[in-house]
Amino acid sequence: MGQIRFASGAVLRPAQAQLLVEGRPAQLGGRALEVLCALAQNPGELVTKRELMDRVWPDVVVEENNLQVQISALRRLLGPAAIITVAGRGYRLVTEPDSDASSQQPQGAPSGQERRPTLSAATEADAAAKTTAGTTAAITAAMAPAIPLLEREDALQALAQAMDSAMQNRGTVCLVYGEAGIGKSSLCNSFLLRLQGVRVLRGGCEALFSPRPLGPVYDFVGQLDTAARGLIGLADARIELFAQILNGLERQPSVLLLEDLHWADAATLDLARYLGRRIQRAPALLVLTYRDDELSDEHPLRLVLGDLQQGVVRVPLSPLSRAAVEELARQAGRSAEGILATTGGNPFYVTELLEAGGLPATVRDAVRARVARQPAAVRALLELASTAPGRIEHWVVERLVDPDGSAVEDALSSGLLLTDGDSLRFRHELARRAVEQSIATYQLRRLHARMLDCLLANPQAAVPPARLVHHAKSAGRSADVLMYAPRAAEEATRRGAHREAAALYESALAAGGQLPKPERAAMLEACAAERLTANQVAGSLACYREALQIWQDLGRTLDQGRALARMSRASWYAGLGQDCERFAGEAEALLSSYPGSREYLEALAETSRVAMLASRYMEAIEIGSRGLALAEQRGDERFVASLLNSIGTSRFATGDIAQGQALLERSLAISIRNRDDESTPRAYINLICQLVESRMYGRAEELFEESAKAFFVRNDVDIWDIYSGGWRARTHFERGRWSQAQADAIQVLSRNYAAGSATIRFPSLWVMARLKVARADPDAARALQEVSDLAAATNELQRLVPAATARCESLWLLRASAEPQLEQITAVFEACKEARAHAYLDELGYWLWLHGVIVDGLDPCSPRGLQIAGRWREAAEAWSRIGCPLEQGQALLQGDAAATAHVRSIFENLGATAYLARAS
Repeated sequence: MGQIRFASGAVLRPAQAQLLVEGRPAQLGGRALEVLCALAQNPGELVTKRELMDRVWPDVVVEENNLQVQISALRRLLGPAAIITVAGRGYRLVTEPDSDASSQQPQGAPSGQERRPTLSAATEADAAAKTTAGTTAAITAAMAPAIPLLEREDALQALAQAMDSAMQNRGTVCLVYGEAGIGKSSLCNSFLLRLQGVRVLRGGCEALFSPRPLGPVYDFVGQLDTAARGLIGLADARIELFAQILNGLERQPSVLLLEDLHWADAATLDLARYLGRRIQRAPALLVLTYRDDELSDEHPLRLVLGDLQQGVVRVPLSPLSRAAVEELARQAGRSAEGILATTGGNPFYVTELLEAGGLPATVRDAVRARVARQPAAVRALLELASTAPGRIEHWVVERLVDPDGSAVEDALSSGLLLTDGDSLRFRHELARRAVEQSIATYQLRRLHARMLDCLLANPQAAVPPARLVHHAKSAGRSADVLMYAPRAAEEATRRGAHREAAALYESALAAGGQLPKPERAAMLEACAAERLTANQVAGSLACYREALQIWQDLGRTLDQGRALARMSRASWYAGLGQDCERFAGEAEALLSSYPGSREYLEALAETSRVAMLASRYMEAIEIGSRGLALAEQRGDERFVASLLNSIGTSRFATGDIAQGQALLERSLAISIRNRDDESTPRAYINLICQLVESRMYGRAEELFEESAKAFFVRNDVDIWDIYSGGWRARTHFERGRWSQAQADAIQVLSRNYAAGSATIRFPSLWVMARLKVARADPDAARALQEVSDLAAATNELQRLVPAATARCESLWLLRASAEPQLEQITAVFEACKEARAHAYLDELGYWLWLHGVIVDGLDPCSPRGLQIAGRWREAAEAWSRIGCPLEQGQALLQGDAAATAHVRSIFENLGATAYLARAS
């Protein structure tokens, strides 16, 4: 192909991939030059958008507006008439006849033969040197977004450095955050356009009433391998899907961009956490964007961010400066007066006000002004599109408002909408909301109804039920909400998105005014179960109470008993020990007339569990054994696992450690085999609890990592993962890793908010209280009181004993008398003897002995028993073997001068200020 000349005087040399402007090589990015060369292969002929994108971005999924950016850059250099848009199809290159080529071509040379350059070698080399030495083209025209990207050099550099690290198999997580409209997407677009030879997976979350589980994954599912694509539609296959996605990232350099995580469903947040914890071994960059100003203390994204503390690159985006706002105004040919004050430097707001041509009172008015200037057909399209957070498919638009595509073309040209080929979306969610809020209420309801009818009328379109619920709620069509919300909730449950499932059940319940009572009660129980798993304990109890009342009104005994058993479980999480006992007892009594029923089996399992938690171990074993026989007779492995758990925990606690551990391990294996999201985490937790309380840290620490995977992948992260984190904090504390203990405890307490479970806060609260006591923290008394109050509310030895020992420790360190509290603490000790709880007995007995109480029933060969017998040296050696430095120091304090001198170094290493004072 020869040289091509344009009306502007620019000259393209396709063979050299070079564009000359005024005789010098143009500063043009590689993507733009590839677009130009593709058009130049057939000058004057149509080249479709798809053909251009397949050539320029063969291995990268990008939005169509990226192609528009390159076309705009070329038009700035070649002139606006050089590239003609063929509406809805593609582009056509317009060139000038090359008269110089005709006159200088040697006679007889074939037409089209490349002529020699007119620049001298020296001139051309000089021009190339100037191009290489150019210092102002940090972002070339081809790489610039449609909106000029100003004051983002540091952010781009941070992303580039993270990508460089990833390319060396040191995968990195980048958090890009800021307020709505701050330019997160523009920054990511600019960054992605700079990449070469890197696969890009990009997915975004949508502002639906209840997001679709794993919604962003569907955006790039076509780029995943066959194994991963086959898993995305399967129930209970999340961990396998996540592993396949990670495996794909490990095989080739990649960027995975998950946008707008403030709208993410729980399953998507689990994916972010899963990859974030493991991406370090992949040549991949995980970029997460979100609005930090929309994250409340209880927002689930905060839990994910808390788990991604190490090795994370943070890219906060700040508003534009006055200079940047003035530069944007200058480029737009507008006055900058009042723009900064009105927008606060928010890039989206600035751009909208400049586009509006004036200074409306609000940005919403600016968007509306732009919409008002559009033709009627475009306005109708924009209003319809505003009802669909995220995207609206082309086929929907064609069917409802734009059969010939002309309105779509005009909307794209205006910049109000973007397209990815199959669907349309607003350039920014703020713009969508501005349009949506401008529509009269009755008209908006009609639009949502039309959208719903259109989606339902096309059975070939695989529309997620959560999306149908969104339109049905907005259209006020309660019958459709009632029909599709339970289906959407079931899908969310299968994906592990329990929070979204609860919200969908709530939508159905709110819409089901005339729902038959049995159906309403069943739905209330389903909602309660999802709320409990998502750590919404108070809401769970409220649903169970309403369901129970309905079953009682209907006189349905089996259903009443089931509801009572489940209320017992929810009451335990709420820290309501007496209610827990009462509901379990009522359930068993009510269902005793139905001894072969599944409901009675559930009541037995709950009663055994409650007895175990209350340290009535023999009772738990007796009831559990009866239930186990029934469960095995029925072949119900879920209840087999649950009952083995209670029996095994009880045997472990009473000193039958080998048998107890074997039963717990068997319970765990059955639960994992059956992919039971309730029994599996409980089996892990109870096994961990018993191991830690018996100071068997080796196996416990093996289980922490193993269980963490199951907790946050199989469940909705919150309730079991938080509880596990508290026991991990206790393990760190007892093994002398106090900084890690404090970090884990603080993380748990920050994640488990007020509406969540009170009971699962206890291990972390206890660790914090023990740390404050040992460090002589002024806040120790308040922390101890909080621990004591929670323990009293549960009325369980597993909390009463640690609270009592912490209280005794504090009084002993302060050299204060325990007399006012001895009666209460001694009563707890006697309860330990009655329950045969050996670990509790030894620990609490030691602290009572320190306060002058004569105790019996302890194991004389245990380290605490040795201390009471005055065999401090043997006790210190035992604590050293176990790996408990604080307890080793306590034993050495009983020794001679040499032991006391040694103990100071132990307490100094721990930072145990109060113990150092006691040792002096």
